[in-house]
Amino acid sequence: MPKTIEILGRKSLPKPVTTTIAELQTGRFDSLRVCVRGVVRNAEDRGELLGMRLHLGGVGGVFVADIKNIGDMKTNRLVDSEVELTGVVFSYFNLRSELLGFSLVAADTSEIVVLHEGLEDPFSAPVISLQRMRRFSLEGLTLNRQRLLGQVSYFRPGK
Repeated sequence: MPKTIEILGRKSLPKPVTTTIAELQTGRFDSLRVCVRGVVRNAEDRGELLGMRLHLGGVGGVFVADIKNIGDMKTNRLVDSEVELTGVVFSYFNLRSELLGFSLVAADTSEIVVLHEGLEDPFSAPVISLQRMRRFSLEGLTLNRQRLLGQVSYFRPGK
């Protein structure tokens, strides 16, 4: 441990590398500042000390992001929004140095850019049939919420 630290000056942060979720899963960007797009699947306010945790998905997979200083941002407004998130990548490895996954850590909400807001009311999404869910389209796969209409049946033998 150093006994003294001398501050030499201040510099701006390095420009983030624009990348994809699939590329982040290679481990190549460990400890680098990156910018990545995704759709927020879940957002939880974990209090002043821990900040906000986002679960994001996109073409290539899913990941978790922690935003440390959230100020007065409402987490529920981010759900189903497409965002561009800038932060530092933390890759997780096992004892054999195999990549298990990664997460992103951002300093504050200024590192979140909302590209397309999600629906405020999830029940206002258009109803689709089960046959149309995740169907091929020239516009690409939708990562936003979809609403199905139907019956759920459940059978539990012996109950």
